[in-house]
Amino acid sequence: MLDKKIIIGIFNSKRIWFVLIALLFYMFCSYEYKVFVFDLYGYMGFEYEFILSKSVFSFSLFCLSFIFLGLDNSDFIKGFSALFQILFILPILVLYQFMEMDISFILFSLLLLFIINFQEFKLKLPVPPLLLSRQRSILLLIISILSVIPFFLVFKINYDPTLFLMGSELYDVRSNLAGIGNKYTSYMLSPISQVLLPACVIYGLKEKNVPLVAFAVLTTITLFLMIPQKSIFFGIFVMIFFYFFNSSFKKVLVFLSLTFGLLIIGKVLYILNGHLMTESLLLRRYLLLPSYLNIIYFDFFKDQPLYFSHSIFSSIYEYPFDIGPTFLIGKAAFDNVNTNANNGFLSDGFMNMGYIGMFLFTVIIGFIIKLFDSMNISPKYFGLFFLLINLLRSSALLTSLLTHGIWLLILISYFFLFQKTNLFSEKQS
Repeated sequence: MLDKKIIIGIFNSKRIWFVLIALLFYMFCSYEYKVFVFDLYGYMGFEYEFILSKSVFSFSLFCLSFIFLGLDNSDFIKGFSALFQILFILPILVLYQFMEMDISFILFSLLLLFIINFQEFKLKLPVPPLLLSRQRSILLLIISILSVIPFFLVFKINYDPTLFLMGSELYDVRSNLAGIGNKYTSYMLSPISQVLLPACVIYGLKEKNVPLVAFAVLTTITLFLMIPQKSIFFGIFVMIFFYFFNSSFKKVLVFLSLTFGLLIIGKVLYILNGHLMTESLLLRRYLLLPSYLNIIYFDFFKDQPLYFSHSIFSSIYEYPFDIGPTFLIGKAAFDNVNTNANNGFLSDGFMNMGYIGMFLFTVIIGFIIKLFDSMNISPKYFGLFFLLINLLRSSALLTSLLTHGIWLLILISYFFLFQKTNLFSEKQS
């Protein structure tokens, strides 16, 4: 018989619970792909061809990815790896079972997981000037105020409470903003709303600085009323959700459990009254669509890489199409030339430089994650890296680095969130 202490230890192990829930989540998503996604949305291009060997292979690879959880890595790496497994690797493997898909997307995803967990690859940064907590708060507040002033000079505030319903009114306002703004507001909107203001909220909560929290929340709401984009509004709430618990890995376990619970609720709602929205948005739109677009990007650019002719190398290479690559994919995937089908770093790498691009971009992202790990950032700020993973799933690499603000996340992390040692990490079990 098993010793009582061993049994209690198993039930108290977050890693074991994560593996069990993740495997159930994988099987649930695989089942729902057939009976929900394919049956109801097959017309959008989702295919279903069951091949036992592919299903066994996909499930085996997913199980294999849990090996990294057993390594003696930092809490940040464990948390980021677990989140990457759920939001990046799982959807790719679910689709690979049933659709024709190049295996390189799986291999490079696993390569990234290997790079960030490779213990011999460590970065050691010089310690930045360490300011007092009050000095950091004041400096963050000053930077935030100066950063948002140009938006108040350009955009008007729409005092319409119906915008918070995220309905058609939101798109009507956005359509009227065409041509309004400048280069600063275009390039700084995402860094401010997705990095700077969320960091202010968590720093204020952590240091019990109510004015800083109030300023960041009110400014975020005001920016949303100026430029009603959902990512602006929900970024703050994501940060607050991931603020709790002193372990990044435990945060991911809670996130996985809640996501699984929401999918089950969505399934029940569909069975009882035909309500599609919950399961469709969460399973089809959020989890599977980025991986589905990988297939479209691969098929479209496998014989004609762009070599950045649409962006930084436009003066060297001639761009061969009349519309941008994301709109080309929107037309190919959804037969709508007005659909802007953005996708993540792997699709972006393949589109521009084929397999070499996928490898290069994977190494760059791995280096960036190890850079953040070297800063010993408190788990309180893990929501910033949840937003980062969503960027990696849905934006080109250069766009993520520049327009969406990874550069600002690196600076904020180094000068404001850097710790000599990780004082907030909870011991993993």
